[in-house]
Amino acid sequence: AYSAALGLYVCWDDGELRFYDPLEGRHLQTLAEERAERRAEANARRMAEARAADEAARADAEAEARRREAARADAEAEARQRAEARLAELERETRDDDG
Repeated sequence: AYSAALGLYVCWDDGELRFYDPLEGRHLQTLAEERAERRAEANARRMAEARAADEAARADAEAEARRREAARADAEAEARQRAEARLAELERETRDDDG
């Protein structure tokens, strides 16, 4: 039955009172459908936030690993320079002792 006051058709559908909007060409959501949609949207939002947090944590961990690797490489380079300088010093001392 059409309700001029509502501008909607009102009918029973599978034991539920439903409203049909002829301008939109579709039934309006029932309260249960609306709640289910809101729950689904909230779950999707939480999942997206969790994924974003995981990605941010992974990016932070990768950046920290790169920083540690760079620090290790710097320490190795310094140690190599010290070893080369010491070797050069020992070679000079050996030449001086021989000469």
